Amino acid sequence: MAFDESAEGIDEAQVGPRLKQLRQDRGWVLSRLAAETGLSEAFLSRIETGARTPSLGTIIAVARALGVRIGDIFDEPDADESYVLHRHDEHADDVVGGVMTGLASRAPWASMEAVRLVMAADHPGALSRHAGEEFVLVLSGAIRVELGAERLRLEEGDSIHFDADLEHLLAAEGGAPATVLLVVVDAKPVPGAPHPHASY
Repeated sequence: MAFDESAEGIDEAQVGPRLKQLRQDRGWVLSRLAAETGLSEAFLSRIETGARTPSLGTIIAVARALGVRIGDIFDEPDADESYVLHRHDEHADDVVGGVMTGLASRAPWASMEAVRLVMAADHPGALSRHAGEEFVLVLSGAIRVELGAERLRLEEGDSIHFDADLEHLLAAEGGAPATVLLVVVDAKPVPGAPHPHASY
């Protein structure tokens, strides 16, 4: 099944140039990044020029392919640190279908990534798939989680943990925004295994 690249985005001046810089730092052309992520060159080019804002799923796919953390797509990594503290009113970034705030440290010792995602009431969500695991805790509102053929409704306080290599979709339910805590953990590498394709 092809993944959705067609969701309308919001202009985001910061993400495109940063993505291009990370790609060029590795000496990659767009076709290489497209091959590693399963996203089209045209779609990646539109992100780099600011014509499209990526969804969280696209950000995860690109970050995995480039070997960086989700937050690195938005700004330069901080120096090594023993902890990271985020206040509730700190800066958030637009993604397709919502607003994301990175919460986890990007220090070398950190092995997980966590974001607070405010999901827009009117966005249908898009299929995603990537290596690793996801844990989702609903902080407010209600969401729809589709895992393969299963369709689940989660409300405030509910959580789910799943293999992110399974096609999945998250969307707000009930005509109102929903806020979730999303934790992503990398899969253990399998020697010789190809990169899984991911796109949202």
